[in-house]
Amino acid sequence: MRKLILAIVCVAMLLMAPGLVAAYDINDSPANDSIGYPIYETYGINVTNFTPGVNNGAIGFQLFSNFPQAGHTVGSWLTLPADVFITEYYQGVDYQWAVPLVSHDGFNAGTTYAVGSYKISDDLQPAGGYTYNHNVAVQISSLGSNYGYDNLGAGSVAWNAGGGLPR
Repeated sequence: MRKLILAIVCVAMLLMAPGLVAAYDINDSPANDSIGYPIYETYGINVTNFTPGVNNGAIGFQLFSNFPQAGHTVGSWLTLPADVFITEYYQGVDYQWAVPLVSHDGFNAGTTYAVGSYKISDDLQPAGGYTYNHNVAVQISSLGSNYGYDNLGAGSVAWNAGGGLPR
């Protein structure tokens, strides 16, 4: 069972035109970021390139977190890193994209996909008395079509462990 308590998952890139980032938020509430120890946090984001779109270029960013790439298992509940969700507002329309940080369900880590639908944390909850953040978007589940494209081509994700935390 997958679950992501971290909201690196839900990085919402809002109010942008192609080639211009007007704002970005990290939604990482400190509540429910652990079951016991360790406590996981998202420490920040460094956007190095943000020119998404069919004819523009790459999205480059660094997320700083102490959450491991392999996820974390408690009992039978495996919590994996969630996808990064990006909302692009262009000419009065919201286009939603997702970048998986780990491959899952046929979606490759690092590729930017148009979102048709997505799973929320409640869709992946285990049986039992676990505490987690409810109704948080965690994984793309079906492709959409933005500008006639379901993805913007292959990408990559690299996980680097620093000398301590965060990764």
